Amino acid sequence: MTAPTSPTPDQDRPDPVRQPSLISREVLEGYLNCKYKGHLKLKGEQGTKSDYEAMMSEWRIEHKRRACDKLALHYREGEILREVEVSVAVLRKGVPLILDPFVRDDTLSLRWDGLKRIGCSSLCYRHFHAARGNSIGSSVRI
Repeated sequence: MTAPTSPTPDQDRPDPVRQPSLISREVLEGYLNCKYKGHLKLKGEQGTKSDYEAMMSEWRIEHKRRACDKLALHYREGEILREVEVSVAVLRKGVPLILDPFVRDDTLSLRWDGLKRIGCSSLCYRHFHAARGNSIGSSVRI
C-alpha cells in the first residue's frame, strides 16, 4: 500500500494569505479615470499603453522637469530638498521647497511633484503637481 500524497497546489487559486496591494498615485489616477482600470492597477495588472498614453506620459515627465527647474531658480541650493520621504522631522527643517517628496508604508505609496512651504509655520506646506498646469493644492498642516 502506498502512502497518500498531498494534493498538488492549484496554481489558479489565490493564496489565502495575500499581501495587501500597494495604493499608489498610478492606482489612484487609474481609478479616477476608470474604476475598473483602478481595480486592475491595484491588482498589479499591466496593459499595453496606447500611443496617446505613452506620448502624454513623456509630455508630463518633460513638463514636470522644466517646471521644477524653473521653480528651483527662485531658491538657493540649501533651500531645496529633492526626493525625500516626508516626515515630521523633514518638515520641521522648514525648507521652502521640497521637490519629488513621497510617503510610503505597507499599504500606501504616494509621490507629489513638490511641496512649497507657506508662511504660517515650518509645518505648513502646499502640494503642487507641475504636470497639471502648475496648480497649487490646498495647504497641508501637520
